[in-house]
Parts: sequence; C-alpha cells; structure tokens
Amino acid sequence: MNEVRRLLSEYYQWLNDNTHIEESSTSEWISIDTPFVGIFNDHIEIYVKRQGDDWILSDGSETLILLEDAGLKISRSPNRKDYLAKIIRNHGLNLNEASGEIYVMASPKEFFKKKHSLIQGLLAIHDLSAASQQNVKNFFKDDVESFLSDGNIIYTKNIKFAGASGLDWDFDFLIPTRRKEFVLKTVSLLTQNATVSFSYAINDVRAQRQSDKRSKYFEGMVVINDSYASPRPEFVSTLRNENINVVYWSSKDVINQIIQN
Repeated sequence: MNEVRRLLSEYYQWLNDNTHIEESSTSEWISIDTPFVGIFNDHIEIYVKRQGDDWILSDGSETLILLEDAGLKISRSPNRKDYLAKIIRNHGLNLNEASGEIYVMASPKEFFKKKHSLIQGLLAIHDLSAASQQNVKNFFKDDVESFLSDGNIIYTKNIKFAGASGLDWDFDFLIPTRRKEFVLKTVSLLTQNATVSFSYAINDVRAQRQSDKRSKYFEGMVVINDSYASPRPEFVSTLRNENINVVYWSSKDVINQIIQN
C-alpha cells in the first residue's frame, strides 16, 4: 500500500512539474501546456478563461487541424466523424462544428475534473491514427472515396455482381468507362483468404459478363493501404497473375492511369 502511495505521489509531482501555464498578452485566454503527447509527439496544449462564474476549457481548434495535417481527413470521412462524435460524447465534451473547437464548461469545483476529461478526450482523438482494424478498414474506404471524388471519377459504391457460379459478389466501388467496367476492392491488410476470394470473385464475374456480348470488359483492382501494412509479395503476385490491377495507396495516382488505359 505504501509503495502504491509513493508511486501516486511521484505521478502527481511529475504532472505538476511538467504542466506549464502562460497568460496571453492579447486575450483573456490562459494556455496550459500539458505533459501528454499528441500525434506529432508535441505536448498537448489547452486553453482556459473565465466565462461568468464558470470556466471554459478548449483545445483552441488545434486538434482537428493537426489530424488533417497528418492526413486524417475527419471532415471527409463519415466513419471518422462518427468515431469522433462518440469520443466527444463519451468524455462529456462539446464540438463547435463551424470552428472545429473542442471544449467543455466547468464550474470552479469541477475545473480539474473537466480539465482531465478534456485532456483524455483529446488523447483519444489523437489516437485515431492508431484505431482498431475495423475502423482502419472503414476509414480507408472513405479515403479512397474522397480520392475518387476529388479526381472527378464517376463511381458507384457498394455494388453487387452475379458470377457464372450463381454466387453474388460485393465490391466497394464500380467505375464505368467507355470500354471497361472497373471494380475496386479496398484492403488494409492483404491476407491469403482475401487474395483467393477476390481472385475468384473477379474471374467468376468476368466469366458471367463475357458470356453477354453486350457487356463491357470487366476488370478488377485492389487498392492496398500500404501505410497500414506492407502486403506480402506472393499475394500481390497472385493477384497480378490473375490480371487484377494492384495499387498501393502510396502510389494512388496510378489509379487514373489504369482507368484511362
């Protein structure tokens, strides 16, 4: 018990020694530099000021800007926006949609508790860059959709095609061109099962489509989130041997070249 008390005392001392306060000369805001580290390994800073009898504690609209700078486009990703809203709600915080400010109101008695909630919430938001595998998958699909939209590429989401086997296959995007139909599958982690399944799906649908002479040539593309995990070369080779285009997200501009060829 005494050992635990000593460790807690050292933690509080560390917290106190590494928290720095600075008063602004141009506004009523006071900045608090905390010892907690954000996405760029910089210390998370919050801002406080009196508002009537209470205090307002704010991130100064900096958190979402930092995430955008890191390539995490919250505003363009419905899944990230939902995840952000959940963090805001769970920590009892507020979000100003117009300015991107994350803040909370506190009475003098609640100040330290609300300060703690704000910092914990900001840490959770910074950790969006290391979200769960399912979230990574959903976020990446949103990023691909934003890329297609920004490039004025016509597409349909969540498309289903029937194969010659009689099975139906789901694809993330369909991109029609004058001569071809491209289906895209977004992959954060290319596994053996995903490789085999997608190869079979493309060939199954391609066989069905080619039986109809009126159909355009059917072509598949796998877009891999190589910033999340590097795919195993043998899986990539398998896809390419099946005449399936493989695109690494780090070289996403080639998507346009493939579609236009």
